[in-house]
Order: sequence, then C-alpha cells, then structure tokens
Amino acid sequence: MKDPCEIIDHLSPTDALSILRTLADSDAGLAARTAELSLTHLCQVDPEEVAAVLYDELDALEVEEVWEQAGRPPLPRFTGSYESWFVKDSSNAKGKGE
Repeated sequence: MKDPCEIIDHLSPTDALSILRTLADSDAGLAARTAELSLTHLCQVDPEEVAAVLYDELDALEVEEVWEQAGRPPLPRFTGSYESWFVKDSSNAKGKGE
C-alpha cells in the first residue's frame, strides 16, 4: 500500500471534504478534534492580507480582457415601468441635445 500522506496529497478538495465528513460522522472524538483544528486554522487567517491580495488581483484585471471573456453583454430590458421609461427617455435626450 502507498504512503497514506501521499494519497491524501493527491485528493481534490471536494474528495477530501467528503472523506473528512464521513470520518467525522463515524467518530465524535474525531469530529471534535477536526472542529478544534479548523477553528485554530481559521483564526490564523488575516482578513486584511486576504483583502489586499484580492484587491491586487482585481486591480490587475484588464477591463477589455474581462469583457472579451464575458461574451456579448445582454441587451437592456425595458419593462414598461416609470423607471425604465425614464432611463430610456433620458438616454435618448442626451444623444439629441448634447
């Protein structure tokens, strides 16, 4: 049999979670220990650092590239409500008068 750590290293996150839940369901002590380790690990996450990394990643995106990957934008929908009429009417007025 292969080394258990080697097998664990090759698990996908989804498979690992499924296995962990199965183990926790079968052993209350293991479930409690898993919860304890999880809380310890989550308390070590720095929200400011995560926010900074996320900001940097979003800031690095090129608008044109995002539009290309997103595909064709949806057509505007006018529902007939006052707000829709106002937006439609205002956009037409800007093009004529300015």
